[in-house]
Amino acid sequence: ELKDVQQKAQQLEQYFHQDKSKADKGKKGSLEADEVDHRREIVDLVFQHIEEVEQLEKKPYVRKEAGRYGGMSMKRGGIKRSAMETDLKQIDDPEVSSGLMELKQRDQEIDDQLDLISKGVARLKGIAIDIK
Repeated sequence: ELKDVQQKAQQLEQYFHQDKSKADKGKKGSLEADEVDHRREIVDLVFQHIEEVEQLEKKPYVRKEAGRYGGMSMKRGGIKRSAMETDLKQIDDPEVSSGLMELKQRDQEIDDQLDLISKGVARLKGIAIDIK
């Protein structure tokens, strides 16, 4: 599950770099400089959240206790901290939601194209077998 999230975050970063490249070249329809900066912050924040989750998974002193959300909680220096609590800014930005939707749409388009290619390859295989 975490690997899937990491892959999606890497895709998000790739899309960011594509958008940034377009903006740097001044292409028509590209993002404004402040929009590019905002997206960079979001991508960085996503990776910080992933890193925090990885750290929570690796902690040897994580105890199974009913945290606030019934999850794991950590005792550290006398302070209880559940895995749902973080010092990082939340990613509740409507722009992030739209970006994630864009990512899902692009994934779906790629899946559709791969399905089409797969059907074409199967058809070519049938033709090749018939030729033999």
